[in-house]
Amino acid sequence: MTDATTEPAANRRRGGRRTLIAALIVALLGAGGSYYAVASGLIPLGKPALPALSRGAAPETAFIALEPLMITLESGDSRHQLRFTAQIEVAAEARREVEGQIPRIIDVLNVYLRALGLQDLRDPLALTRIRGQMLRRIQVIVGDDRIRDLLVMEFMLN
Repeated sequence: MTDATTEPAANRRRGGRRTLIAALIVALLGAGGSYYAVASGLIPLGKPALPALSRGAAPETAFIALEPLMITLESGDSRHQLRFTAQIEVAAEARREVEGQIPRIIDVLNVYLRALGLQDLRDPLALTRIRGQMLRRIQVIVGDDRIRDLLVMEFMLN
């Protein structure tokens, strides 16, 4: 009699696991499909990530090249040279205003880069962090609405 009572319980467990695994697979497929539908725009939720622009309605932008900066970084007995070149992306109508602030922009970038140490540059995400810091400093000088981006053209450490 003991064999008869244990055998059906084992069959029920096995069926329960299969049901659980099947439900998990269906849930994952449903979540993935839902994410794809929202991300691709099939199901619009909230504001779109990027506004759709028609071909003729592209915002006017201008690029202002900054003069190259050479910074000497010292660490103990070693000296390294950092060469930095960038361009600022601005709204076209704000180009003249931003160009008038170039000396201040160069000054703030020089001060920031000279404050960095070699250990700050060794991190794999250093350039991303440094770029964000410099962009924020430029936006403080000129204004958030005028500066769109800071494009790093050269960042070389010798």
